[in-house]
Amino acid sequence: NVPPTAQIAYGSVVGDSLVRAADLATLATFEFNESMDSVNVPTINIDYPEVDNLLDLTNQALTRASGDTIWTYSIPLNTSGLEEIDGDITITVNAADVAGNPISASNITGLTALKVDNTPATFSNVNPGSQSFNNVLNNFGWTLSESIDTGWVVFNKLSDGTKLNIPLLGIERVAGDKDAGSFLSGDPVLSEESYDLVFTSIDTAGNTGRDTISSFTYDITSPEATVTFSELFASPEQKDTIL
Repeated sequence: NVPPTAQIAYGSVVGDSLVRAADLATLATFEFNESMDSVNVPTINIDYPEVDNLLDLTNQALTRASGDTIWTYSIPLNTSGLEEIDGDITITVNAADVAGNPISASNITGLTALKVDNTPATFSNVNPGSQSFNNVLNNFGWTLSESIDTGWVVFNKLSDGTKLNIPLLGIERVAGDKDAGSFLSGDPVLSEESYDLVFTSIDTAGNTGRDTISSFTYDITSPEATVTFSELFASPEQKDTIL
């Protein structure tokens, strides 16, 4: 009367347990330590986070993959209503071995290992901001909502659409505040123009975020003025007017 045990793996790559709606589905593989009852096949319940119970799945039959010990199920991720969920997808397994001993949750690993993330990272509190005028290029700072795998900033010149791509490196991809300063890859080489800045991020789940700073103007030319006088020569008692 020893109950069976099982471990659950997700995705085509071992340990690929972070998913998003754009993945469409993820394959859950259930590996039991002994043969399971194939007449009354194992079933699972799937509890999605942050949604009504009507979107959860119950009594979903597993598919035999190898003998009676390895079974699979393709978990839907893009059903209408799941596009914005974040959190843990919880699995409940209903199964018994050929002797009729039911499996218990305590004997299953991976029931809550599947995590869904549909929220892209965001850059906020970006400095310099929109409609700003700047005469230096070592004053960029921001707050990043979550750590990212990849990121870059595109300087889009408004006059002709020319683009300059600045990759984000190291701590620039780490969640939190970045103090104002130079990019780790170096200051951008810009002409004196106005630009839109697009901060692009790709997080660990593969979500892409884009945040735009509009009309960033780079100007290092000192102002000039022409001074003229109403009279080129004036006597000591005469008032001259500057025009």
